Amino acid sequence: MLYTISYGFFIASVKLIPNKKPKLIPGKVNEEAKELFSQELQNLEKELVQTDQLLYLDGVHPQHNSKPSYGWYEKGSKAILLTNTGRKRININGALDVKRLEPV
Repeated sequence: MLYTISYGFFIASVKLIPNKKPKLIPGKVNEEAKELFSQELQNLEKELVQTDQLLYLDGVHPQHNSKPSYGWYEKGSKAILLTNTGRKRININGALDVKRLEPV
């Protein structure tokens, strides 16, 4: 049995099934720590010689595998989501040269 998206929303609303988005709460910045870091960074930049490089490094960990979420399914049916291999995450590290604004 196939349903359109609008019919799915209609059925969900008639049966009073809530479809909610999570509320985003912004993180709070520690102004004192931010100012201290900024001062230390400025001091470091002043001490650099021409052959030195200042790099910003960051690691990212994208999901390699599918991550199940919620949805509407017919009563009694099984929700199936095919997955990849057993590896759960890929680790990628990157660096940016601050002077040239180029990846390293």
